[in-house]
Amino acid sequence: MSPGADPLAQLRPMQLPPEPGLWPPAPGWWLLLAAAVASLLLAAWAWRRWQRKRALQRAPLQALRNLQTRAAALDDRSLLAQASALLRRVALWRGQSQAAGLAGQPWAEHLQAQTGDSEQARLWQLLAQDRYRPELPAVDRSALFRACEAWIKTTTQDGHAQR
Repeated sequence: MSPGADPLAQLRPMQLPPEPGLWPPAPGWWLLLAAAVASLLLAAWAWRRWQRKRALQRAPLQALRNLQTRAAALDDRSLLAQASALLRRVALWRGQSQAAGLAGQPWAEHLQAQTGDSEQARLWQLLAQDRYRPELPAVDRSALFRACEAWIKTTTQDGHAQR
């Protein structure tokens, strides 16, 4: 190098690094993708569980609706017998095996314990015991169906059947 020469003139031009490519993504993008997939799977699982729960509740309610459409052709005693049988099937289906042996007052108390509505106590008494009396008291069919629907909804609202 000569003493009068400019040392900076001998430097080569600065080289920039290559532009980053799109693949492979940075680790943060992989974490974001994993979180998104996990969120979608969790949402799908929750939605399926909710749908199954609703389907389990709809089946007994549909059976009650079928009974309600046939009710016009039934006398009060037959209607009470079929409504009681439907509620007993729902109770057994829900894993309440003690309901299988209940009759009379214990069956009425079991029905009352599920809803806790004191206004329905007379309906449960009518459903469980009074239908065997020679003189059947008047049956308020709409109140009976409302009470049965409320009982089914209360009984089936906590999830899947315990089989």
